[in-house]
Amino acid sequence: MESESEMNNKENSQINLINENNRMFGFLKKAFFPKTIIFSSLNNYLKTIENKKCFLICSKSFLDNNPDCTTNLEVVDKYILSGEPSINTLKECVDKINQITEELFIIGIGGGSVVDLAKAVKKECNKQLIVIPTTPATGSEVTPFSVFVDQEEEKKEEERERENKKTIINSQKLLPDVVILDPSYQKTIPKELHGYMVGDILAHSIEAFLSKFSNPLSDVLALQSIKLIDHTLSIDDYNKNIDKFWEKIQIAGLLAGQAQGMAATGLVHSFAHQFGAKYKIPHSKAVTIFLKDVIKLNLDNYDVNEKMSNLGYLKPEDLISVIEKHQRLFNLQNDKMRIKVNNDFNMEECINKIKRDVCSATNPFRANDEQIKEIIEKHIEN
Repeated sequence: MESESEMNNKENSQINLINENNRMFGFLKKAFFPKTIIFSSLNNYLKTIENKKCFLICSKSFLDNNPDCTTNLEVVDKYILSGEPSINTLKECVDKINQITEELFIIGIGGGSVVDLAKAVKKECNKQLIVIPTTPATGSEVTPFSVFVDQEEEKKEEERERENKKTIINSQKLLPDVVILDPSYQKTIPKELHGYMVGDILAHSIEAFLSKFSNPLSDVLALQSIKLIDHTLSIDDYNKNIDKFWEKIQIAGLLAGQAQGMAATGLVHSFAHQFGAKYKIPHSKAVTIFLKDVIKLNLDNYDVNEKMSNLGYLKPEDLISVIEKHQRLFNLQNDKMRIKVNNDFNMEECINKIKRDVCSATNPFRANDEQIKEIIEKHIEN
């Protein structure tokens, strides 16, 4: 029987079949998935494992609202995240874990920022990871990406804001070992914020479907997510049974996250990246503001009829219909869809930044300056 050291040496000597350092590999259409997805409460899952020693990553607000979340865990140490994670944050977490001699796993409970940090720590420390997403929109729990703000401590805050630099880590090694979908953690989220999150899910699924990088698997996942949201909105489960509503929306978010993890997003996210960072608008709200107009622009300039008819799901106009239905249910109209900009707002600069955004590269067609300007003008005011 092989010893543990012999098994480790054998594993290390295996041929690398997933060469993420190869430039061509990055352009291949592919799919990565977490090892296990559990549709249950965290506490029920914890009853099934023996070693409960863990390193906890979460936010202070989550701990304040859920003081009993660690009752069935043996928390050896923890990191409380405030705001967006930075590269320095990642280093701090890694240093903490490397000082621990006990065998443990990492558990990340929170929104996209917490999950992104937990995934990157897992990759750096080579530890097993359990994540419990507490918001349905990011899809981070099933994507091979983590986003970090690239903060340089010696720079003044206003200089960092001007640059708005972010670092994206892309690796299949980021994917969690276990994802637990427990919708009970979403109960404290206000309805309007819920609405923006559903808008972000729709953006992930629709943009992944229209993406230049889409593939047959991402198409099926994206359209199933759209269908699930459309059906859920149609029966107005939000007011009848909020728990059931968010159980369905959480699954739709996971499907959309898997789709965008394979196929990427598009121009909606390019708009959101520009206005969200500059005017401190939450990402899901910035996405929702531009969603309908950008998707309509794409459908007017990209023939998706054959693709949709072959799959036998929805018609192109149904994509706009579900967006409108979503905005009516959550009352996301009029002033909620406008952004107050500074007097020194530079339209030309804004258009150029949107066009240069990485997400614009996978949009189904290249929008021109006038098309981008027309959408911006619909949603800004001084």
